[in-house]
Amino acid sequence: MGFIEQFRRFDVGQVFEGVTCRLFSEIFMLVRYMIFRLTFFFLLLSPSLTIAGELRPSALAHWVWLTDGSLLVGRIESIDAELLRFDLRLEPPTTLSIPRHHVALLVVVPPVDPAMTDRLLALHKTGKAETIRLVGGEVLSGRLRSFSKGVFRFDLALGGHDGPFLESQPIPWRRIRSIVMASAGKEQTGPITIFLKNGSKIFCERCENRGNGMVLIKNSCFLEADLPLSSLNSSSPDQD
Repeated sequence: MGFIEQFRRFDVGQVFEGVTCRLFSEIFMLVRYMIFRLTFFFLLLSPSLTIAGELRPSALAHWVWLTDGSLLVGRIESIDAELLRFDLRLEPPTTLSIPRHHVALLVVVPPVDPAMTDRLLALHKTGKAETIRLVGGEVLSGRLRSFSKGVFRFDLALGGHDGPFLESQPIPWRRIRSIVMASAGKEQTGPITIFLKNGSKIFCERCENRGNGMVLIKNSCFLEADLPLSSLNSSSPDQD
């Protein structure tokens, strides 16, 4: 009987130890979750995130780098699971529908220092999750769900790129400096370079004057688009 009683005491102790460890683990995860929620809340409300004086004269524009190296300047209209719709702010209006996997980087609030934009672009890498840099310098990881009516929605990662995720968290566009996209990698750069008066630089596989005041361009990322001839600033010598 002495041996059985000793075995029972040992078994109860092991069970108690396991329950205690699990309890502490659950408490730790709960505390980490609450810290993340509070940090995220104060990041969005903090006065230190003001963007006054940080924008360039034309900087209410958004900048989009594509995976072939093209730079688009204009406004993001919307983003869903498949497409980014981008208004080049031309006359007549020109909106591009770009598959998300062809988007490398979004600069939502352009920085004053051009060198910072170069550093943001250098951060682009293929990955499973997006990297969100806020205007105040804070960096978040997550998955971009959508953009509509001036608000981005993310599934924000609590512990690294693989989650777990805090689903569908809204962040107003004015709070976001940039978003490094989880894209398919670099596309081939077209042989023709088109420069637009709004600051866009587009690499094209083909450029054709339609003769009606419009120019047809073909790009490896957004296929074909008609641009007003008056919007062109200059192009490479080998343009057709």
